Amino acid sequence: YLKKQSKDFLCEELRKIDPQALKSIYPNDKLRIIRAIEIKKGTGKSISEFKKLPSNPLECKIIKIGLIKERNLIYQNINSRVDEMIKNGLLEEISDLIKRGYKETLRIKKIMGYTEFIPYFDGTYNLNEAIELFKKHTRNYAKRQITWFKKDFKINWINLSHFEGTSLIIKEIKRIIEENI
Repeated sequence: YLKKQSKDFLCEELRKIDPQALKSIYPNDKLRIIRAIEIKKGTGKSISEFKKLPSNPLECKIIKIGLIKERNLIYQNINSRVDEMIKNGLLEEISDLIKRGYKETLRIKKIMGYTEFIPYFDGTYNLNEAIELFKKHTRNYAKRQITWFKKDFKINWINLSHFEGTSLIIKEIKRIIEENI
């Protein structure tokens, strides 16, 4: 709601809750005034308090751990999950959204799992074709995610397919952490 307010209103609002911040912000800089209001209201601290904090907080070492499965297992999980979503009412939900006038919104936003079924409701695809399209798009998305994360050579990958049980996975995570400290 703040974006819709006038500069005068925003300046007055900031003056009430953080007069010190208002002194350091140009009165026409609506975005910074809004940000200062949001920070004060959200944290209880003024923006000037945050500026006084050390720029280099405690150093910490980041260890990235990625969990992965064999691709065929990922795809099996995706297929099962889609079937479960259908069973749990996804089609009814989409139908309801279409009836309420959200069909174009679903298309424009390209919401996975929704857009694949619009052709089914239009009569272009049968139900099996729509379900297979949803599964295919989800598998493709998973593949793109894997490709994206594989580019990060700092990630320590744990292939869940190589470990039986949670306790062995936790031991492997501990080993990686200890090795990288």
